[in-house]
Amino acid sequence: MVDIEHQMILRAAAEQRQGSDAVITDTQEPNLPRSLPRIFAALSNDGRLALIDELARAEAGPGPDELSISTLAVRAGLSRFAASRHLAILRTAGLVIATRVRQSTVHKLNWPALAQIEDWMYSVLDCEPPGS
Repeated sequence: MVDIEHQMILRAAAEQRQGSDAVITDTQEPNLPRSLPRIFAALSNDGRLALIDELARAEAGPGPDELSISTLAVRAGLSRFAASRHLAILRTAGLVIATRVRQSTVHKLNWPALAQIEDWMYSVLDCEPPGS
């Protein structure tokens, strides 16, 4: 697990070095069967789960839908460095989308990736999602 996490951090750092004023990550929906191990590896950390939770709360509540690293770090109870490192892993897994806005970077959830996880879970359980 540590090797996968280390590779994800290195890949995210390489993406950030390339720089861009547009979207930092690839927003394509992941090919679920191949990406499931990477997605679940990204979700296997309490800090990353806290970041996902805070992004979901931000999008569900009043106020901005996208949050900066500093805001996310405070809300999730993490240092800015830890939040940045965890967000890089979540971006690499396709769960979070980061966009440059002037001199800062804001983050939001990639809902299609999360919906694919849900779809996969229902297929494993061999049942229909509620409301289908």
